[in-house]
Amino acid sequence: MRAIIQRLTLIFLRSNYFTLGLLLGLWLVGGLNELCAQDNFLLRRWSSEDGLNWGDIKAVARTPDGFLWIATDLGLVRFDGNQFQPLNARQFPVPAEDRAASLLVDHQGQLWVGTEAGNLLRRTDGKFQKIAANTLTGGKKINALAEDAQGAVWIATAGVGLRCYYQGNWQSFKQTNGLPNDSVTSVQIAAGQIWILAGGKLMVWNGHQFIAPPPLPIAESVVAIATTSNGELWAATTFVDQLLGGQVFRFKDGGWIEPTLPYPWPQDSIRSSIRSLLDDGAGGLWVATSGSGVFHWATNGTWNALAREGPMTDTTVNACTRDQEGTLWFGLQGGQLFRAHLRDITMLYPNPNPQQHVVLTACASRDGSVWVGTYGSGIFHYRDGSWTNYDQLPGLTAPHVFGLLEDRHTNLWVAARGGLFRLENGEFKKITTVNAGAFLSLFEDREGNLWVGSNGGLVRLKADQIKIFHRTDGLTGRDVCAINQAADGRILLAIRGAGLLRQVGDKFEPYLTHSPVDTADIRTLFFDQEGALWIATFGQGLFRLREGEIHQWQSQSGLPSDYLLSLVEDDRGRFWLGTANGIFTCSRDSLEISLLDANNPLLGRHLTIADGLGSMVCSGWGQPVAARTSDGRLWFPNQSGVAVFDPATLARKETKWPVIIEEISGDGVMQTPDHDGIIRIQSGLRQLVFQYTLANLLASATHFRYQLKGLEDTWTDAGQRREADYNHLPPGHYTFNVMASNPDGTWQANEHPIAIEIVPRWWERNSIRALIAIGVLGTLMFIVWNVGRARLRRRLLLLEAQRATEEERQRIARDLHDNLGAGLTEIALMSDLAQTQTEEPVETQKNLTEIFAAARSLTRSLDETVWAISRKNETVEQSLVFICKAAQDFLRLANISCRIEAPDVLPFSYFSSTVRHNLFLATREVLNNIVKHAQATEVWLRLKLEADRLTLIIEDNGKGFTWPVEPSPAGTHEPSRSGLTNLKKRLAEIDGTVEYHSEAGRGTMIKLSVRLKPEEPPPKS
Repeated sequence: MRAIIQRLTLIFLRSNYFTLGLLLGLWLVGGLNELCAQDNFLLRRWSSEDGLNWGDIKAVARTPDGFLWIATDLGLVRFDGNQFQPLNARQFPVPAEDRAASLLVDHQGQLWVGTEAGNLLRRTDGKFQKIAANTLTGGKKINALAEDAQGAVWIATAGVGLRCYYQGNWQSFKQTNGLPNDSVTSVQIAAGQIWILAGGKLMVWNGHQFIAPPPLPIAESVVAIATTSNGELWAATTFVDQLLGGQVFRFKDGGWIEPTLPYPWPQDSIRSSIRSLLDDGAGGLWVATSGSGVFHWATNGTWNALAREGPMTDTTVNACTRDQEGTLWFGLQGGQLFRAHLRDITMLYPNPNPQQHVVLTACASRDGSVWVGTYGSGIFHYRDGSWTNYDQLPGLTAPHVFGLLEDRHTNLWVAARGGLFRLENGEFKKITTVNAGAFLSLFEDREGNLWVGSNGGLVRLKADQIKIFHRTDGLTGRDVCAINQAADGRILLAIRGAGLLRQVGDKFEPYLTHSPVDTADIRTLFFDQEGALWIATFGQGLFRLREGEIHQWQSQSGLPSDYLLSLVEDDRGRFWLGTANGIFTCSRDSLEISLLDANNPLLGRHLTIADGLGSMVCSGWGQPVAARTSDGRLWFPNQSGVAVFDPATLARKETKWPVIIEEISGDGVMQTPDHDGIIRIQSGLRQLVFQYTLANLLASATHFRYQLKGLEDTWTDAGQRREADYNHLPPGHYTFNVMASNPDGTWQANEHPIAIEIVPRWWERNSIRALIAIGVLGTLMFIVWNVGRARLRRRLLLLEAQRATEEERQRIARDLHDNLGAGLTEIALMSDLAQTQTEEPVETQKNLTEIFAAARSLTRSLDETVWAISRKNETVEQSLVFICKAAQDFLRLANISCRIEAPDVLPFSYFSSTVRHNLFLATREVLNNIVKHAQATEVWLRLKLEADRLTLIIEDNGKGFTWPVEPSPAGTHEPSRSGLTNLKKRLAEIDGTVEYHSEAGRGTMIKLSVRLKPEEPPPKS
């Protein structure tokens, strides 16, 4: 909702309805803040809406690490300025029903906690340890804790008197030691004196026992006490048995003194009873009541209410404390926490009715006073803490003032809607010869010339001469909003809608063309000591022109807003920007760093309503807008008022709190370091989470960076996130650290980085990994060797196949040469013979028959050769089909019947051409012998499969023969021994065998057996 309203305000700012927009922004944006300004203090409230929902607050304390500790009805809560974190049973080792009741921060910065059940705990090195069990306090509530100069802790209990703990030793004080009651409600120590409050009576330790101090001026019951740094005591009383109203007395120099009367709270109301007192550190006193509010008594004798209305005035204040920064913290019933701190910014309102105007410009005078120009109420003059309105002075006819300037002669110049004015002798004189509409900007150059920008042109006043520049002089656009002078003496103009113009002689020409500045709505031009030009724009952030290069910073770079209305430089050289989202300051070094590295956010301090601004939207129109007085203070127009502050004072208040790494968890389990400070975690962790924080309770925003060395070489920008997580970290050694931004724009790192070791599992150890690597390498080498060997084997097989192919070619060539050549020669001879025997028909016919038989034999031989080398016949089935068919054809010519027996399914294997050829020739040779010698009428061809061998059985019913067979006589056709020998030799060439069986008159059986190859095709040549 606030963002929408601010956006609407900016739209109005850019429109012609300027006044309406500013007033709307002032009324709405200022009214939405949770902070309320009360004179010199700013209040901030936290309640259940902010996460503080743990019942009544009993005690509040702040430790040196910056954390605020809150004892509530439901437990101990820690606050880091970002979130409230209740402590669990692991962090606070007492039963859940035992609540924290009292808190103490000792001189070493350690936190002591007393509980409802009488347990005493101390926080050391970030952990709570139980110092005393409730047996030492009888299980009674610990009402209060205090530390003396020797470091002993005094414990006020609700039933067993007073206890003292020092270096492990205990001492008890009861009624026998002078206590009026064993229920001690308060204990305070200062300047060596120990004061207690028991049963409404005040007692002091005299070194031997507790005694009563001099009596109070009136007989009343003491309800609260507080000591001062110089040993004095404050005591709050109430009417005996009535608990109405309350009075305050100070014990000084052995007697009681009552502060200046009257009291600011009524004395006849139970809501005015005093609950607690707090010394302000400067001699004054804070008084917290049970329903009338919180009041401050100053040393000048005046009383002031911290809050005049609201929750703080309607609820009982149970606890109050002042931290190291001087900030006040109040714990209230109902779970409300209030913070009160002195304003960093003073808001000065020139008009009692702020709704009538908007402040647009401030001008610092050489006499230390300040002039303020408004839109609606004219001019105001601030001197010696009071305002004077010059709206009614003679001559000032325009209530809308855009610019004020005091020149080197202390003349005050006024740029207003009604014209240009100069203050002379107590009245304003209008420069009547200048009539250029509304004047917006004023600038005095190094020669003493006055330049005045208006919504219709530019005016230069040089001594008594006035020159007006128009469009003919190069001016384009409308409003001249900013003017400055470069190092070379030339004037630069910022014109709304036309960008930047530069003086060339008596004319002006465009400057920085073809750049984002061309269309920018420029509000301020500023040259630094190095000659760089800084340009503050309304909508496009901040520009810098240096050595011809333009750089830009916007909200994504870290600016709180892109809408800038003013820019001034303080005594330290830091820039202060009045924006539509508060006031922002940063150093030029920080700007440079963010420019070099986009991951580096722009660091600086952002002043908001929490620091005392009246509105988040600054105001202004032309130049100058903001001012710096001779004492170093800066004055920024801030809607209906002026925000005034001293940058040096802000710098001194910038406490640097430590960056703390709170917790490391792995997969949801908290990790703790070993005795050597290293956190060791077993490998295989899915997620490792680091939680860190910085307890800056006043900073509006803290930026963080983190780095895990061993994994990252650079810092990771986390923005405002307070957690870093890593997934599946490999085994190794790491160091985690985090840094946070300070208000002065520097980075502060954690002083104790966390060392982490991800312990490898057994298979992740280096030795095992080395063995695995060796094994993998050996396996790869074996695979490579095997692949190489297989490749070599395939190459050898290929070479073998090529060799076999070559032999087959030679054989085929030889067969063709022998058979074909011999056959053709035979045919040629018989043809010649037939030609010579033409007169003998019988012989001629015989020769022709023989020529035909020879040609047919030659054709069959060629078919067999072609069949043997054809790849279509590589399989066993194809080879056997051809052999059987050839056998049938051959035997049919001899009138011999042929019977074939074969299995239904033949194996899917391959025969090489050599095997096919030799098996075929062997079969043909057997069949040829049967036809020539066996005188058989029937032949059987049987195919049998035996394991990895194929057997072809050829059996006839011829006359047979008896072994051994002698060589046949010449000219006979008897079987010879050499035929079987050749058959064996042929089968041996193809890894085959020959078996035969024959008996005279019973035929012959011959077995041709060859080995079957695996089911793979022969290699291609």
